Amino acid sequence: MSLKLGAATYTYLYASTLDDALGRLADMGVRACELTLARPHSTADDLDAAARRRLAQRLASLGIEPVALQPTFLDINLASLNDGFRQESIRQMLACIEVAADLGVGTVVIVPGRMNPLMPLPPELALDRIAGSIAALLPSAERLGVTLGLESTPPSPLPDTARLLRLVQRLSHPNAKVTLDVANNFMFESPVAALEAVRPHLALVHLSDTKRTQWLHAAVGDGEVDFAAVAQTLRTLGYDGVSILETTVPHEPDDALRRSLAALRPLGWET
Repeated sequence: MSLKLGAATYTYLYASTLDDALGRLADMGVRACELTLARPHSTADDLDAAARRRLAQRLASLGIEPVALQPTFLDINLASLNDGFRQESIRQMLACIEVAADLGVGTVVIVPGRMNPLMPLPPELALDRIAGSIAALLPSAERLGVTLGLESTPPSPLPDTARLLRLVQRLSHPNAKVTLDVANNFMFESPVAALEAVRPHLALVHLSDTKRTQWLHAAVGDGEVDFAAVAQTLRTLGYDGVSILETTVPHEPDDALRRSLAALRPLGWET
């Protein structure tokens, strides 16, 4: 069983325009992508109806299918105790869901909040805030046919699979699923165990390399993740979605993607 492989425009966020990033992905043979909606590329607010049509036409002309959309979470914080910031975060996520629907994108990736490392939110309070924020998004997601792929990250109040699954189970909604990022989960647990745990809820997989002692989104082969084991687990679980390469190596983005693609193809991933 071959595994589908795409890449994220996040790799090029500070290296090129969004239009150029898509062209570079196409030149490498990438035929599925995750669109990162953040500046200096574009936010959802930047994309009026005409801009969305142009983006859809650009993707079609390159033969690239947009399978996911992520606004990144440099500023957005769905766990914030400041209601003004939290409501603005919800508004921006609703705009992303609308853009996804207009582009025919099935999944919007959501990092459920950010944590202050010095004085973090108590776990139950964080879970309450995040659950309330996601619940505010679900009616639009359901109406527009968009899946919310909730993703744990080290700076999130829900950094591992067990805590993320508490949120998914609390929401108990068919449009609330999981994006499993192997580099993020590797900081806390085995990606294989994480994949097995989230399988009933798995919407999307993110791939990049990292080390136990340093959180990275490095080129495949530059860290310690066992991608052969990840590939075998995805086949065993019958995952038929796309795995998205999400490397963040701003000084050499093309090289990071090329080396990652070359390393993953012998393991059964195909673009």
